[in-house]
Amino acid sequence: MIAEAWTNDAGGVAPYYGNGTNEFHLCLDFSAPWAVSNAISRGDATQVTSLWEFEQSHYPAGYRSAVFDSNHDNLISRPGTQYGGSKAQIILAEALTLLSPGTPILYYGNEVGMTGQSGTDLNLRRPMDWAAVTTQTGQPDSILSWCKYLIQARQTYPALRGGYATLGTDVGPTKALAYLRNAGTERVLVVANLSAATQTVVVGGLTAHGVPAGGPVQAILGDLKGVTALVGDAYTAASIPPHGVRVLYLAGSGFQTTLHGDLP
Repeated sequence: MIAEAWTNDAGGVAPYYGNGTNEFHLCLDFSAPWAVSNAISRGDATQVTSLWEFEQSHYPAGYRSAVFDSNHDNLISRPGTQYGGSKAQIILAEALTLLSPGTPILYYGNEVGMTGQSGTDLNLRRPMDWAAVTTQTGQPDSILSWCKYLIQARQTYPALRGGYATLGTDVGPTKALAYLRNAGTERVLVVANLSAATQTVVVGGLTAHGVPAGGPVQAILGDLKGVTALVGDAYTAASIPPHGVRVLYLAGSGFQTTLHGDLP
């Protein structure tokens, strides 16, 4: 069962899980949309990582949060409005939702960047923009195509549906977010540029989370820019475009193919 426990206080959600087996299986995570929005608008990952770390330490074993980018109520505007129509920011928001810990829910229309200002919930419940679906289908860099890549990646790699580790001070510069997803021996790194400028992000401390020192790196989404291996326990994600995201395969034997390079 899913609990619609509408509170922006993550601590207020914990009781709905009970001991992890006797209450709700999933709780809607009403803190997540604003955490992601603030990370992108402010260039600061703190709210996202703090939320995930709080949930991991305060919720019962086996909990699952139902994460979403927006919904039919007046919690937040649709991403198409919230991010001012910026395709890169919308795609980044969808990536941080679809590849986050928890069970993602993609609200209809957000996969094509529909707009809708919160304040009047009718703005968030307008008919599906099927014309946008037609236009964006077959365009490899469209919001719709990127949502499909992200969903395909999540379905293909167990790590993207498994556990996670935030990497905190091991990530630099500050306007970046990196986290590791894991399942068994598989490790997948998600690196997001929260800046409006191209930047290189260095992620350290990876060997402490089951990644082999100096190991090879393969791109599920995004470009490697010639950096195909760790140096010691660190990986350098070179020249990530403004508000770009990369999904990188660091350990395991299940890598298949690169779904798409960096968003131009």
